Amino acid sequence: MFPLERATTVLLVVVGILLPEVFIQPAQGLDCYHCEPCIGDDPGHVSECPKNTTQCAIGEREYENGKRIVFRSCLGAGQAESGIYSCDKFAAFPEKPGEKLRVCWCDTTLCNEEEPKPDVRNGELLSTTDNDDSSSSQLLPFGFIILMSLSSNGLGRSWLEL
Repeated sequence: MFPLERATTVLLVVVGILLPEVFIQPAQGLDCYHCEPCIGDDPGHVSECPKNTTQCAIGEREYENGKRIVFRSCLGAGQAESGIYSCDKFAAFPEKPGEKLRVCWCDTTLCNEEEPKPDVRNGELLSTTDNDDSSSSQLLPFGFIILMSLSSNGLGRSWLEL
């Protein structure tokens, strides 16, 4: 075999350790807050959603008598994209005549904590939550790999020889 330089060996070891960490995610279901009705500021209990669930929901249900309740739940694949429900206006609830729903949805774990606001459109709920920290944690390994590749090209040789 050809002998490898120390920098190349270190790079191969680091890539072999970090790449699976970044690209291979454990099979986990989506966790969402769940309550109906939700009382006060309590977002309800955390529940793992079924495998076909792709989003969390938070919304309001309006009964025939005008009473409204807030609910949080899991939202099955395709329900959000159906276009029936909206975050900014109430729509008829086909399963229960006389009732209306207004539903906001998001697609990260525990993203349905916030109260829905009438002027919020779907998707914005996702951008206003701080629960998804995966993007910052995945940048660190890539930065390290870039640093190592620069080192293997001689641009950071003194750092590796310490």
